[in-house]
Amino acid sequence: MLIPYTLEYSGIIIEVKRSSTDKIETIAALLDEALNQIVANRYAIELKTRGHGQYIGIAAVFHGKKLWLKYQRYSTLEPFELKGLE
Repeated sequence: MLIPYTLEYSGIIIEVKRSSTDKIETIAALLDEALNQIVANRYAIELKTRGHGQYIGIAAVFHGKKLWLKYQRYSTLEPFELKGLE
């Protein structure tokens, strides 16, 4: 987690996963799982308690030396809920 010094900047939360294959379906599923994990585990609570209104969740998946990234912007002002985990 990267917590900015001032409230005008967004915080950053990074969730890293490792893949045993480089199949795009598996990578895409792991990227989505990592973003969902950021919300489900409520990692942004610390940002919210410090007054930050927004954060960027970054999912990173490694396979060997290959890296895939996916990001999503979130607001800490909205109630925390589990989205897309049904």
